[in-house]
Amino acid sequence: MIRNEYYSILKVPEFGKNIIPEVINFSENEDFIKIETIFYNGNHPKYLPESIIDFFEKIRVESQKVKMIDHPYFKKIIQEINSVLEKEKLTYLSDTVIKYMKKYENELVPVVLMHADCSKTNIISIEERNVLIDWEECVVEGVPIDAGYFDFRMHIDNGKSWSVNNAVDFLVVLHYIYLQIKHDNISQLSKISWGDSEISV
Repeated sequence: MIRNEYYSILKVPEFGKNIIPEVINFSENEDFIKIETIFYNGNHPKYLPESIIDFFEKIRVESQKVKMIDHPYFKKIIQEINSVLEKEKLTYLSDTVIKYMKKYENELVPVVLMHADCSKTNIISIEERNVLIDWEECVVEGVPIDAGYFDFRMHIDNGKSWSVNNAVDFLVVLHYIYLQIKHDNISQLSKISWGDSEISV
C-alpha cells in the first residue's frame, strides 16, 4: 500500500501538481517501506473544492473510454463483489447490482488514474491550497468516480440518500461495496438500502 501510494504520487503531477502531498522521503528495504510527506495543517472541506474537481476533470478528459462491461477496474471488482454477496446470502443487494450492471454495461466509461478514497478526511484546505492526501488506494486503470464518491460519502455519512442515475454513479456504489469487502467490513453491506435509484446506508 505504501509503495502504491508513492508511485501513484509520482504519476499525478502531469494532471495537477499543486494538489498532491509533497514527499520528503521514501525508502524501502527487506523489513519495511517508509514514506514521509509534509504535514499539512488545515481544515476538511464541506464541499469538494474547485481545484480538486478541475484535477479529476482534466484526467477524465484526457483518458480513453471503454464499455463499462470491458473496463479493467469494473472487471477486477465485480467478480469479487458478486462472489461475496452470494456467499453472505445478500440476495437483494446482489440482484440490484446485477440489474444495474445490465442497465449500464454498454455505457462508455473513461479509464483513469483514480485516487479511490476521495472523502472529506482525505482533503486538507490550507488558505488557498487544497491537498489530496492518502494515495494508498490509488488505481492507475480506475474509473472516474472520485468526485462522485466525495458526494456519495457526504450524503451517506450524514444519513441522507444518494441517487444512481448513470454508469459512473453505479460505479461509485460498486466501489463503496468493494472497499467494505476489501477492508473486511462485510456487516456494513447488510445496512445498504437500495430502492429504485435511491441508496442509503
